[in-house]
Amino acid sequence: HLQAAVGKYSNGLEWLEDLCKADEAAKEVRVALLSNRSQAFLKQRRWKEALVDARAVLVEDPQHAKAKYRRAKALLELGCHREAAVELQKIAKAEPGNQDVAELLRRAEHPAASSSAPPRSAPASAVPTSTAGPRGQGNE
Repeated sequence: HLQAAVGKYSNGLEWLEDLCKADEAAKEVRVALLSNRSQAFLKQRRWKEALVDARAVLVEDPQHAKAKYRRAKALLELGCHREAAVELQKIAKAEPGNQDVAELLRRAEHPAASSSAPPRSAPASAVPTSTAGPRGQGNE
């Protein structure tokens, strides 16, 4: 089910590559496909892929709330607690009543005692060379 969704989002993104990058309608569709695929990757526990897609969304739309949340979630799951906490603190300020954000922020600020590794920054391999949400964390 999720793998099929990832495939369809990927097919849509491939199709969009032939369209003009400046076309606003194509940009909106590209952002939605990347955002949805990022969520599907999160559900599959494919953290690096989710991070890459969330960052790609934010290149296109720096204010995309769901992509910010999904980036923070992926960073947290990859063990990048500090970077996740910084993003989640910003989201929490904008949405102080959001319990999902509060829970992730708690996890980012207080990593499990069983983890002896210190918090780190995002792995370089997770940073795209070119290019989940606080409310309604489902698909776009």
